[in-house]
Amino acid sequence: MTRQDLVGEENRRCFETWGLKRVRQMVAAGHYDVEQRQPMLIWLAEKDARLARRKWVILVIGVVLVFVGLFVALLAGVSA
Repeated sequence: MTRQDLVGEENRRCFETWGLKRVRQMVAAGHYDVEQRQPMLIWLAEKDARLARRKWVILVIGVVLVFVGLFVALLAGVSA
């Protein structure tokens, strides 16, 4: 079963062109009907989810690198 695109390709292209900041401002302005705002809100939720996922991955990689660095430092201290 295919996943239905709730935003639409034309809207998605427009939102990408406008940028995240401008779309947020347009939604916050409240000049649009619910039917017009809904694709914007869905698109913003997708972007926020991707950003949260990227932050999580960066955090995990950073913690792993810190522990690897500490482990290497401990091994260097023991062998010296």
